[in-house]
Amino acid sequence: MKLDFIYHVGYLAFDREVRHLNYHTSTLGPLTETADAAHEKAEHMWLQAMRGKVELYLRRCPSGFEYHARAIRGA
Repeated sequence: MKLDFIYHVGYLAFDREVRHLNYHTSTLGPLTETADAAHEKAEHMWLQAMRGKVELYLRRCPSGFEYHARAIRGA
């Protein structure tokens, strides 16, 4: 694993909840594939942080935030 990498750019809370919209009935359907992928990656990073393997932080950028994971040396 690299020492520091960006695992998501945007607004993670919103991007994890993007759903298909049925335009005929104006109802929300299941999560999109992109939302599923963002959720799985965020969940994986959170579990790694809880195990003490990475440190998570974010930085502001023009398109929202950059979500970073930094490996903890010796972990």
